[in-house]
Amino acid sequence: TCLVNPTAGRELEVVPPAQKALRVLVVGGGPAGMACAVEAGRLGHRVKLVERNATVGGQFELASRIPGKDDFLQTIRYFTQRLADFNVECVTGRSVEATDAVGCDVVVVATGVQPRRPAEFPVELPIVEPYDVALRKGPSTSGRVAIIGAGGIGFDVADWLTHAGDPADFNATWGIDGALQHRGGLSTARPDRTPPLDVHVFQRSEEKPGKHLGKTTGWIHRLTLRQRGVTFHTGVTYLGADATGFTYRAADGEELRFDCDRIILCSGQTPNHSARSTFADGPHSVEVIGGVKDARGIDAQRAIHEGWALARSWGQVADKDSKASLA
Repeated sequence: TCLVNPTAGRELEVVPPAQKALRVLVVGGGPAGMACAVEAGRLGHRVKLVERNATVGGQFELASRIPGKDDFLQTIRYFTQRLADFNVECVTGRSVEATDAVGCDVVVVATGVQPRRPAEFPVELPIVEPYDVALRKGPSTSGRVAIIGAGGIGFDVADWLTHAGDPADFNATWGIDGALQHRGGLSTARPDRTPPLDVHVFQRSEEKPGKHLGKTTGWIHRLTLRQRGVTFHTGVTYLGADATGFTYRAADGEELRFDCDRIILCSGQTPNHSARSTFADGPHSVEVIGGVKDARGIDAQRAIHEGWALARSWGQVADKDSKASLA
């Protein structure tokens, strides 16, 4: 398989251009929406894509802000070029409106996911931020930060927060002696990697933080954050937040107070249904793909494949009623 090329392994599954061009509105410019719009345009359909943010990319654009993941920008660049190649009309910087669907045969809702917002941490508090807001705002350079959630997103955000303050380069970090002055080319000397920012990661579960990270790379992420002084708290029960921090019950039952300057919510994702009801009624068909269809275990590969597969299902629409053929 390939993350961004669903035809890998399916090269013989050829779908010819559509016999009848459909008018398609794609709502959301994340991986699923981009993949659907590109394939639909390639097959000859008339496609309009609306993305509320200033640029397309969705979760890919957010992920590109994490250290070591800037290559995701190349995937966005690829999709942007393909959208132009197939004359997809791209509208960015505004939310979709019902009038966008006028005259369309099918509306594809691909609005993706949004950060889960635990009730104990109201986003109305100035120190509370969902991870997408935090990533767009930028990392702190000093102070005390609490990350709520120790999954993949929580680890990414902790890396993002502490990366800039880590003065060690790669070789120094891992003891690689390029001059071969030490046995095996490995030095036991390690620089102080502790950044000025004090980062704490909290999770409800008592299991090891990052347990479900990649089998071959999870240990690197855990070791990196530990070397940067990131503190993990497991088995936590949240009791409520205010303008200067929050209270929680530790695994041993003790009730504790955590004062901080910033609380970043990384406690999972939920489907973003913000635009779905807008197109519930009308002469068009409505299709739902990607994270808004099912946020559980969503990743870019699944989202891109769903968008691509949906567009290919229209590839041989003949001279019959388009809505009936899409039912």
